[in-house]
Amino acid sequence: MKIEDKICFIIAPIGEPESPVRDRSDKVLKFIIKPVTDKCGYCAVRADELPQPGLITTQIITHLLNDSILIADLSDHNPNVYYELAIRHVIKKPYVQLIEVGQKIPFDIQAIRTIYYNSKDLESVDKAKKDLEAQIRFIEQNPDKVDSPVSFSLDIAMLSKSSNPGDKDKMSMVHLMQVFRSEMLNLTSNIQAELKEMKQSMFNQQSGNTSKTKETDFSKLERIQKNLGIEKKILHEEDKNVQ
Repeated sequence: MKIEDKICFIIAPIGEPESPVRDRSDKVLKFIIKPVTDKCGYCAVRADELPQPGLITTQIITHLLNDSILIADLSDHNPNVYYELAIRHVIKKPYVQLIEVGQKIPFDIQAIRTIYYNSKDLESVDKAKKDLEAQIRFIEQNPDKVDSPVSFSLDIAMLSKSSNPGDKDKMSMVHLMQVFRSEMLNLTSNIQAELKEMKQSMFNQQSGNTSKTKETDFSKLERIQKNLGIEKKILHEEDKNVQ
């Protein structure tokens, strides 16, 4: 791959000039994405920075179809970003997902590894950069290993039509993995909810509202510990099935 062909296309909520959305998007591009893409030898291009005259939608589609890597910032659940990411899913080309800390990833793409960043926390920015570089390096070493909900469903459909007994076994294994991942997502959601309650409980204690908090804190911690134990067990079972 020639260096001039190494383009990393960025899709993100842009917002109006000088808006909070634009300010965050600019900071993510400047302080997280570009330092990493420059280091990896890619030219980072965001949709609003396309220099060519002509129909902007056509240019965006061209980049979605042709560029080496796509980075999608899922923050604020911008519909354009999700539409453009779906195109990338269909053509099965490499992509990386980012999202602002505290925002929820839609169910259909929850299972895809996503990098979290906090635009107001320098330490989280440093970690996001390291995670982004790791994903780009992995993509470079494994250019054909691209998973998405679309490609996954197509693979399942092909296996279901196969008369090969080995393919039937693979389909059963994939179904098991889907069940494990679904359980993992539910457990993670439960743990996050428990932690949120704990934070509110601590806030209530600091505010002097301690009537209910002390007696429930230990039970909440026990539930979190139990969920973490179940999560580890599911991961162990998934690893055994994959092997």
